Amino acid sequence: PIPCVPWQSQTSGHALRRQVKRNFRKPLLVASPKSLLKLRQCVSPKEDFLEGSSFKRVIPANEMACAAESVRRHIFCTGKIYYELIAELEMKGIDHIAVSRLEQIAPFPFDTVQEELERFPNAELMWVQEEPKNMGAWAYVQPRFYTTLLRGIQRDIPVLYAGRKVNPSPATGFPKQHKAEIEEFMERSKQLLNSSMN
Repeated sequence: PIPCVPWQSQTSGHALRRQVKRNFRKPLLVASPKSLLKLRQCVSPKEDFLEGSSFKRVIPANEMACAAESVRRHIFCTGKIYYELIAELEMKGIDHIAVSRLEQIAPFPFDTVQEELERFPNAELMWVQEEPKNMGAWAYVQPRFYTTLLRGIQRDIPVLYAGRKVNPSPATGFPKQHKAEIEEFMERSKQLLNSSMN
């Protein structure tokens, strides 16, 4: 299957349209939480559905307030965690961290990921996910990020990780404990973001 994590209504629409128009058949796996249906930031303008628009395997980071060479951390993520990261960065006034979104997990978009990495030549690379470390896309994307770094742009840097710890279950089954896990993950995420300012 082709796993995709659409973050806006236009992304979902283009993914489905691409699926129908392709000259081969392969299952499309859409992994998107219901909570995004209620999020205002997920609404797409009409222009995003008109002629000339298409599905993007990678959504580029927004233009930075600082120069690209001054960006110190480049985060890749998928899904709704993007909105939480952006809200955190804006609240803390951090303008030297770029956030890109991986919309198609597999086949891994080596070419577009390389283009994004080349935009910020001095930034460290980090993958952020809400799922536990032994779930989600981390195990799949980590070696492919290394391939892109070493073979594509000849940079030998580590791929950092921020997310929940290894867990045998995606959720605890107890709302209070699950909330505590999420709060712990978000706190660690804040610490990671703060550490980049030192």
